Amino acid sequence: MKHYRIFFVFLLLISVVKAQDFQGKAIYQSKFRMDMKLDSTRISPNQQQQIMEMMRKQMEKTFELTFDKNTAIYKEEAKLEQESGGFGGMMIMIGGAMNGKHFKNVKNKTFTKESELMGKNFLIKDSLTVYNWKLVDETKMTGKYLSFKAVATIKSNETSFNMRRGSGQNRVNTNDSITTTPREIIIEAWYSPEVPVNNGPGEYWGLPGLIMEVNADRMSLQLVSLDLNPKEKIKITEPDKGKVVSQKEYNEIMKTKMEEMRENFEGGRKQGGNTHSIQVRM
Repeated sequence: MKHYRIFFVFLLLISVVKAQDFQGKAIYQSKFRMDMKLDSTRISPNQQQQIMEMMRKQMEKTFELTFDKNTAIYKEEAKLEQESGGFGGMMIMIGGAMNGKHFKNVKNKTFTKESELMGKNFLIKDSLTVYNWKLVDETKMTGKYLSFKAVATIKSNETSFNMRRGSGQNRVNTNDSITTTPREIIIEAWYSPEVPVNNGPGEYWGLPGLIMEVNADRMSLQLVSLDLNPKEKIKITEPDKGKVVSQKEYNEIMKTKMEEMRENFEGGRKQGGNTHSIQVRM
């Protein structure tokens, strides 16, 4: 344990020196698992597979993080083909809310995030989440970089979508619903002091080295490539287009839009369709 602490302090000292003029570009891949139940004997295995594939395309993506000592931009590297209609429309709305540029200033502890929601552009400006990281005496190699483990616990909300279709005698009487349940999520992160910035993918930050990997509940982000101090100087600019709102205000807007989509879904099913129930937890 003593040798571990000495080595850790040594790495931190190196990080402070190197970070004065430091830039880089990291590529991450995301994976997302959603609990899904299809309550019907009318949905074939092929249809179920198509729905799951549609969801996978919307939620599993490749992202680029460009960073310097104090700031970073996180954005989707390549947009995937989107599908529309019914439940697919709900996934597109959620996916669109995740696709905009995400700017972080770790010195000021603020962020600015673009979001496109049903054709309207928003600019979410707020304070960064402060994670109470606990450093763990565990290491592993992430590519050629020595990574250390850290864990944190945050409070979050789980959103469940319950959507049913049907007509006539086949119609399910239970109403569609969108429910939110408070819960705690344990975040596991792997970071490397060899990359001397306290930044990382998405909203994650606050560790003494670049965050290489994140596992949080049903989501994971993994580093796939890293380019440090590229020859061409990186320019990081804060997004400035869209209606400015706080994170709380944006959450309320998104909840309202989800309710509107639920009502549209309800209206469409009155005109016919197979009876089935889709339950998704996020």
